[in-house]
Amino acid sequence: MLTAYNRPRVRARRAETFSVETLGGFINWFTNGDIDRAAEERKAEDRFGDNPRVIRSGGQASGGDAKDYLEAFGWLRDEFDIMLTDITQPDLYDLRDKCANQKWPRFADQMISALSSMFRQAVKRGRSTGMKINPAGMDKATKPIRTPTASGSPRNGRSPSRRSAGDQDPTDARQVRRAPWSEHSGRRLKQYRQTSSPACASAS
Repeated sequence: MLTAYNRPRVRARRAETFSVETLGGFINWFTNGDIDRAAEERKAEDRFGDNPRVIRSGGQASGGDAKDYLEAFGWLRDEFDIMLTDITQPDLYDLRDKCANQKWPRFADQMISALSSMFRQAVKRGRSTGMKINPAGMDKATKPIRTPTASGSPRNGRSPSRRSAGDQDPTDARQVRRAPWSEHSGRRLKQYRQTSSPACASAS
């Protein structure tokens, strides 16, 4: 009850006011403060000073990726006060399902992907964050595409098997190879001809 009562105040707080050991504080570090900036403020090229990266992911983040990350982190504002060390994978599954219901499944997957990238950095800085493992290694909320097979029946998330040029289709009589001749098969053929009709016998 107390947590729910405090949610409006948590949402109103800027991420920079949280300590780095919390979700909000580390998101502030990870986004170089862009999480608290308005869209127009984010266009200022000199807003980062000596660090031009929007996202501290170990490399230059593209504009599209940074925008997706910021949208996902913005949805998490109600959780900014949670300690990083208290975040578990079951908690993230509950959070992902809640996000998929309130927004849509692809956005929920985007949110988990953003958290996973950030948690990798938090684990590397475990002395400051206390985080030892990345709990965001999870299944996706979006379902795999059901690819139809050659016969038209769907295959669960798997593409139909393909034959190489040298493979045979056992249902195609034109591709069935003749069995190699052997002494045993020769004797059986001879016995069959002897016991067949006179017409067949004379034809032999």
